[in-house]
Amino acid sequence: MSTLYEVERRVRQINEDYNPLIQQEREAEMEGKRLLKEREAEIEAKGLIETHEWTYDMNLATEVARAGAEVARLERIRDGKVEEVWKEWKDNFERNNPRWSE
Repeated sequence: MSTLYEVERRVRQINEDYNPLIQQEREAEMEGKRLLKEREAEIEAKGLIETHEWTYDMNLATEVARAGAEVARLERIRDGKVEEVWKEWKDNFERNNPRWSE
């Protein structure tokens, strides 16, 4: 013997199975979920690309700064300040490599 709840559930299931509007609604909902997942993936990929571009820009800026420092160093050597450049290099080396300066 079926309970009223089971009968109502079965009627609802039959209606859903045979009613094309309910099927279309289900399909539209599934399509919406799929599109949402695609959009989330696009946003995530864009974020990764932007992060990569930012990292590239920072690396480029670092290289430009290094090149600028090298040009300044070479200009001081050209201007005859070789001992000043040598002392600066030696001080930096000793500060960055304390084991070598002992």
